[in-house]
Amino acid sequence: MNVFKLFFTPILIAVLCISMVGCTATTVLNDINVALTDIEALTPVLIALLPGPYAAVAQQALAFAADASAAWAAVAACHSAGGSAGIVATCITAAIAHVVANVPQVGALGEGIAAEVAKIAGELSAYLQTFGEKSSLAAHAVANGQEIHFTDAQRLKLATLRARATADHDRLSALARR
Repeated sequence: MNVFKLFFTPILIAVLCISMVGCTATTVLNDINVALTDIEALTPVLIALLPGPYAAVAQQALAFAADASAAWAAVAACHSAGGSAGIVATCITAAIAHVVANVPQVGALGEGIAAEVAKIAGELSAYLQTFGEKSSLAAHAVANGQEIHFTDAQRLKLATLRARATADHDRLSALARR
């Protein structure tokens, strides 16, 4: 029994690690796409509130959404640039940490909108916990010299997501300054 464990455990771990590389790249692309979709879904609701009595709070929420979009664009850039897991984790932490630390209080806009803003902040926070400097995944990857590898098609998708996030940021920033 011990020989079985000694022989097959490292093989199983190696197979899981190898399979996680592709899965991780897919996860990155999916996480960014979902987050941008959530930001884009909230935008028309916030725009509708701009002429109302809570315009200042709606502008704060739009500014936060713009910052979140910029953070996702930076995350895509971090992954596109590549490098060691430590470099990518540091880049991701720099891109997200300030946004997560500055989530506006938007309760005056209603429970549903506040929940959506919290969801966007939660997506950033979860990504930071998974891929940021202090995450266990990043620490393991740094210790083992691993990187997330993207295929050419995935790199193209990453570039498309970055462009989408940048366009969202620019549009939301302009709306927040109204």
